[in-house]
This record gives sequence, C-alpha cells and structure tokens, in this order.
Amino acid sequence: MNAKECLNEYLVYHDVRPSTAAFYKRCVTVWVRANGELIDSRKLSEWLGDLKAQGKSDYYRRSLKNGLQALIRASGDEGKIRPIRCQPLDHKFWNAEDVRRLIDAAKDDWWKSLIAAGWCTGFSQIDLVDRLRRDQIRHDGVVVTRRSKTGKLVVGQLEAWVLEILPGTDPVWRWGKSWEMFRKRFRNFVWKARLQGSFKTLRRSAAASVEAAHREQAHRFLGNTRQVCETHYLPASLLVGDALRPEALRRSG
Repeated sequence: MNAKECLNEYLVYHDVRPSTAAFYKRCVTVWVRANGELIDSRKLSEWLGDLKAQGKSDYYRRSLKNGLQALIRASGDEGKIRPIRCQPLDHKFWNAEDVRRLIDAAKDDWWKSLIAAGWCTGFSQIDLVDRLRRDQIRHDGVVVTRRSKTGKLVVGQLEAWVLEILPGTDPVWRWGKSWEMFRKRFRNFVWKARLQGSFKTLRRSAAASVEAAHREQAHRFLGNTRQVCETHYLPASLLVGDALRPEALRRSG
C-alpha cells in the first residue's frame, strides 16, 4: 500500500485533532524518507528493528510504530481504506417536539437545561458536561468553545429560557459521577418520553434540523468536516435530491 495515499484517505474519513493529523503526517514523512512510499506490516517491523540497532530511543520507535500501524490497520488487503461505518439509512431522528417531550421527562433543571443546550448548540456530551465554563456563555446566550475531540472552534446559541434555568456551578453542568451513571439516567428520560436513542441522537437530530433549514451548513454547526457530517450524522433524506434519469427507453417491438 502507498503510505501517502493511505494518510490522505484516513484524514478525509476520520475526524481527528489538527495535532493528531500533524503527528500522522510526521510519521509518514519519516517513513517515506527512509523507505519510499510503499508500506506494510512486515516492512514496518523490519525497519523498527533497524532503528533499534541504530540506537534510536524506545519513545521514538514507539511513536512511529503507533502512528504507522494506525494507518495500516485502517487499510484493507488491497491497500485501500476499509469501508467506514455510515449513518444507517433508517436511523431514528428526533424533531423539536420529541426533544420537548424529553425535556419534560427530565427530573430537574440540571437535566432540562443540559438537554436543551445539546439541542440548541449541537455540542457533544463531553463538550458540555464537566467542561463548559460559565465565562464561555455570554449574556445573550452565545456560547463559544472548542471541540474536545478535534480542537475546532464552534459557536452555539442558547435560548433565553435555558439561560434562566442554568445551574449555578462552574463548570455549568458539573457531574462528578461515572459516565455509565450519566448514560443510565439519560436513557431513563428517553424511555419516559417514549423515544429511542442516546445523547448522540440529540446531537444528530439537531444537526438534521439545521441542515433542513440551512442546506450544507450542518457541518459548521457540529464543528466537523462535511464528509464526517454526511457520513455519521445526517439522514439520507437530506442528502439526496430527485432521482436522475437518462433518456427514456421506448419499448421495442
């Protein structure tokens, strides 16, 4: 497989931090300078052995191994990126009325404001809970932060009523318990609202709502690339137009 081609395809289909992308690029650059563009597991293992014999540090060799093996593992037998998991065509999405029912099912303002914030901003669970600070929320409800996963700057807006019921702690939604407990509590509210899904369903659904109102803008709302947004977040109904047809055939005979 070609190391440069694998790197380029990997970065198109995987949403990674800029620092992570730079790390993979450095690993490929070092490999290509020493061995050319073709790479496989056997060649990598032999090269790492050579580096050890040259006295290169364990940290240096381990870094190269981790970066290059990640690209190799993501590649198929023919040197192409394996098919990625895409958004199911029949995945359930929530509309605004569903989210209102979910908010009503929540037990207190802590949960009600969090669910509303997830819908209003499209921020992920890990970008809100135990992370978002009060000074990141302006008096008009505008929220500016960086995605913890990619480091990309994202801007959201809370509705006025959400500002009125925000917890008084800092971080705003201080949890302090296990994520398993968080998911269990959230699933309970989802069940009470007679819905199916997770906090990520809330994020997907908010993105779908934005896409329906503002075509080809949901990736900006999410802080993702357009490719990642279409592959993992949006329903097919928003991505396809009318069927394209060639010239009509006339029945022969």
